[in-house]
Amino acid sequence: MVQPSGLAVGRGSVRAVAPALLTVRQVAELLGVCTAIVYRLIDRGELAHVRVSNAIRVKGSDLAAFLEQR
Repeated sequence: MVQPSGLAVGRGSVRAVAPALLTVRQVAELLGVCTAIVYRLIDRGELAHVRVSNAIRVKGSDLAAFLEQR
């Protein structure tokens, strides 16, 4: 199933089907966790991110890579 974020979700995996910058909230929803956990993963350097001004964004491909490592 393709989500509005440009990620395909299915069979317990997430893979990028189009370049996408996801908000922390979107990442949290996709992972089924709260935003505090996503911020913690980012702070620990476990989840790659980019800053757009003061906003934190996560590339769909970085989220997929994070999940593949787990």
